[in-house]
Amino acid sequence: MPEMITNQLEEEISVRQQKEEELRKAKEDLEITVAERTVELRNANERLQLELTESKRAEEALRESEERYRHLFNSGNDAVFVFPLSDQGVPGHFIEVNDLACRRLDYSREELLQLSPREIAAPELQEKIPEIMAKLRQEGNILFEFQQVTRDGRKFPVEINAGVFQLQGRPHVLSIVRDITERKQVEEALRQVNETLRATLDAAPVAIFDLDTEGRVKSLWNPAAEEMLGWRREEVLGQFLPTVPEESKEEFRGFRAWIRSGKSIIGKDAVRRRKDGSLIEYSIYAAPEYDDDGRVIGNIAVLTDITARKRIENIRQARLRLLEFANTHSLDELLTAALDEIEALTGSAIGFYHFLEADQKTLSLQNWSTNTLKNLCTATGKGSHYNVAQAGVWVDCIHERRPVIHNDYASLSHRQGMPEGHAPVLREVVVPIFRGNLITAIIGMGNKATNYNGSDIEIVSRLGDLSWDIVERKRAEEAVAAERQRLFSVLEAMPAYVGLLTPDYQVAFANLYFRQQFGEPAGRRCYDYMFGRREPCENCQAYKVLETKTPEEYEWLGPDGHIYQICDQLVHDTDGSPLILEMGIDITDRKQAEEEIRKLNLELEQRVIERTAQLEAANQELEAFAYSVSHDLRAPLRHIDGFLELLQKRTATALDDKSRHYLTSVFDSTRRMGTLIDDLLSFSRMGRWEMLKKPVELNVLVQEVIQEFEPETQGRLIRWQVGALPVVIGDLAMLRLVLVNLISNALKFTRPRRQAEIEIGCLPSREPEAIIYIRDNGVGFDMKYADNLFGVFQRLHRIEEFEGTGIGLANVRRIVHRHGGRTWAEGKVNEGATFYFSLP
Repeated sequence: MPEMITNQLEEEISVRQQKEEELRKAKEDLEITVAERTVELRNANERLQLELTESKRAEEALRESEERYRHLFNSGNDAVFVFPLSDQGVPGHFIEVNDLACRRLDYSREELLQLSPREIAAPELQEKIPEIMAKLRQEGNILFEFQQVTRDGRKFPVEINAGVFQLQGRPHVLSIVRDITERKQVEEALRQVNETLRATLDAAPVAIFDLDTEGRVKSLWNPAAEEMLGWRREEVLGQFLPTVPEESKEEFRGFRAWIRSGKSIIGKDAVRRRKDGSLIEYSIYAAPEYDDDGRVIGNIAVLTDITARKRIENIRQARLRLLEFANTHSLDELLTAALDEIEALTGSAIGFYHFLEADQKTLSLQNWSTNTLKNLCTATGKGSHYNVAQAGVWVDCIHERRPVIHNDYASLSHRQGMPEGHAPVLREVVVPIFRGNLITAIIGMGNKATNYNGSDIEIVSRLGDLSWDIVERKRAEEAVAAERQRLFSVLEAMPAYVGLLTPDYQVAFANLYFRQQFGEPAGRRCYDYMFGRREPCENCQAYKVLETKTPEEYEWLGPDGHIYQICDQLVHDTDGSPLILEMGIDITDRKQAEEEIRKLNLELEQRVIERTAQLEAANQELEAFAYSVSHDLRAPLRHIDGFLELLQKRTATALDDKSRHYLTSVFDSTRRMGTLIDDLLSFSRMGRWEMLKKPVELNVLVQEVIQEFEPETQGRLIRWQVGALPVVIGDLAMLRLVLVNLISNALKFTRPRRQAEIEIGCLPSREPEAIIYIRDNGVGFDMKYADNLFGVFQRLHRIEEFEGTGIGLANVRRIVHRHGGRTWAEGKVNEGATFYFSLP
């Protein structure tokens, strides 16, 4: 096709150029003729008309030829480019392009004719153009793949069929360019599919290979096949499938015949051999392969290793057998059965079971497997105890706290030899059984025909764990039975009756006390057994628990004339059916004692009432006496004070200093006695003040009290530390008096300090109370006198050192006690003191 287009194009161009040359010559001749023969114009008119007609015919033929050429040039599915080629092989600008070339490259025809092949090539391929042109000149026609670039820089792949032809004596190139973008996309997709398929085959966890109809490996043998079966790909290509042992040849031939018949194999289990000779169980999936004519040429096979699945299934079956066996056999028989099962699954010939005590040092031999005792070992020692340090290499599993495999037992340097009668050991696996962080037992298997591996450890571990679970269950059952017997003994010995009642009024259980008080139930209903009734009691309180589902407690007068404290509670039997647990304690003696106590309480209450009245009367008398004393004492004090003032005025200048000192002391004493009388009267009334309790913000109250003392503290250096104080419930006026007394004491006893440190805060407390403290750095006190602090008129310092009447702290304690709180103090001499009070 390209050569035909080239030849036709050459012919059309040659004809067109020939006609153009003829037309040019004709026009030149015509002009010469017209110039030379103007005179003869009329005579030559007919000849000229004839020549013009022929010229028009030639032009029409040329136009038709060009249209045919242009239609052919633009009607193809490929872009066409024509360009000259220099003697040095350099391509020139295009001299002809078809419409598809313009559309594909997004240029107009005029723009494209200004470009050369280099300018529409991908930049990275432009350097290859001289090499391509050289090959084209040498071979004349070449086919190659390339990349072209559109006006906007988009690259796309093309296939170029280029040929050289001569035009006007110069070499030209006709390039037919096919866009192969879709083909490349398909090729890329196919490549990706192939890579994905290859990666899938390489990553597949199952063996995949292909066989011909005779059973030879053709080309596929993935890594999983190498891993699973042991042969490398290069070892099996072209060879009969090597996994088939001699005893399975007939089965394999049957598989091949099945495949040749066009049938698939789905999930056929088979036992084969690996390269190392070990057996493997796998499931076969195979499908036939066909050629283009539909003939079976082989098959693809997929092998799934079911060794682990079979092992798990065998373990599961063994576990079920052991669980069923344990229900009807002793613990000793169970351990032997467990060893026999493990021996069979691992292909071992020896099995033993040891217990390890909680000290992790003492071993006790429990059992040998049946085959061990029957055929291999006559050594004794069942039930014997010995230290781990005395055992052989098999206790490596204790030291390392993990399963241990010894596949070359004879090479172990630290083995200690076997006891007399013990079979020789070739290889062994020993697995510890853990519960929490302790090893509780050890199971050992020995003398497998091949090496032990992780699969054997799994079998021993899983069946060993189950056997130990059963051991623990049987021990628990024995403990439960013992506990049940112990509980029964306790119930029988209880000095109270215990019974179980069914919803249909049967007495399911009655302890000894029950039977002694009310007789043997003998299968009778409780209303018949205890009351001789034929029908249930109309309002049986015990059976209310079936409806309320809550315990019922009440007192009951029994048919034996005794009073019982009854507790009925809903419980459930082992099958989930409801039962009523009834417990009764004989409280006849207690009720009699309670009656006596009640009578005594009535007498005591009457005595309290009488005593309270006496106390109230005494308090009233005391208050009247205090008032009378304070009133009667004030009159002579006023007289003394008045006469002292008169005496002072008359003798102001006559008295010496010592006499004036005596006079001042008498003045001070009268004032102090007046204060003492006021405090005594206040203290006597404190217990009778009516309390008005409400929320009190202690922080606010403390700040108010501190402000009240500001006039008295002028000129003193005092550092106050007031922490966060709670809101309490109390009488505001009384609590103010508490704080006034305590803060006043702190100010008074810190007077000797250059700087007073007074801290007011609240202690953390778990009790439902607030503990407030006032701490100072004052003169402190001796703790052996702490109990005297809150007493009336109790003073720890001389009146000359610190003023006061000894009533303030007594008032504090009385107020706090009335609020339900406590008071106490701590201190050291010359190291300060801390006073505490608590409020609920």
